[in-house]
Amino acid sequence: MFPINGKLTKLDIAFPASVQRMMPAYDAIPEDYKRGSKPACRIASRWFFEGLPKATEFKPRTGVDVTQALAQLKCILGSFEPKHEHKKAAVAFLLDEWFEEVRIP
Repeated sequence: MFPINGKLTKLDIAFPASVQRMMPAYDAIPEDYKRGSKPACRIASRWFFEGLPKATEFKPRTGVDVTQALAQLKCILGSFEPKHEHKKAAVAFLLDEWFEEVRIP
């Protein structure tokens, strides 16, 4: 499982700087996520372009701290550093790594 950075603050989320360490390298992400063919890709794309409703439910896998996982995903999506294709593929991949289910109302 890709590690969750447990030390992110609200300031990190508001002004994400270097996020490369928070996400897998583009070459390490499976092709299905790069092509956008996984269900998590639609969620990541919607989150990137529109945001997600506040009522979105995230069911974490065992051992995942939801607050820290979501903080890391928000940092990745909010950063100007990597290309948006890399951000969307990484967030989709990490959603599947860290959550059993994501329900959007």
